[in-house]
Amino acid sequence: MAGPSKGGSRPLTMKDLAQALGAPTNKIMWWEGAGTIPKATADRQGRLSWPAKDIQEWAASDRKSTRLNSSHVKRS
Repeated sequence: MAGPSKGGSRPLTMKDLAQALGAPTNKIMWWEGAGTIPKATADRQGRLSWPAKDIQEWAASDRKSTRLNSSHVKRS
């Protein structure tokens, strides 16, 4: 995994997002491809990661609640 980003926090992995959103990885990949969540970057091995800042901004936006509610996220 890559080192910390310029903001000082490490990038979020697919596992991190799956745990935080309570969603399977295939759903996260679908959301990313559909533009529901911010675009990921891939490393040389093809592992996806998201800058924590991008996910924090997305989570704070009004778009998140509308898009995920219509995408059947598992709720706790």
